[in-house]
Amino acid sequence: MERLQRVPVDEPSVLLIGHNPALKQLISELSADSCAAAFRQHTPKFPTCAFATIEFTFDDWALLSSKSGHLVHITFLAGLN
Repeated sequence: MERLQRVPVDEPSVLLIGHNPALKQLISELSADSCAAAFRQHTPKFPTCAFATIEFTFDDWALLSSKSGHLVHITFLAGLN
């Protein structure tokens, strides 16, 4: 999260690539909504080659904090989950 808070303010989006379980934990940490429920809606786990889209309402990455985002979508590449 500290690295994301240092993203320049003029960057409107970030693609973060990582490994589990750390990536799933970060998604859960950043999502204000029930991340567990959102994961269950899409899949029982966060599989290999998956993308999670989290939206934030701030304009400055320095404002990023726990539960400041909303998990809006999980996508996986077909045949890899």
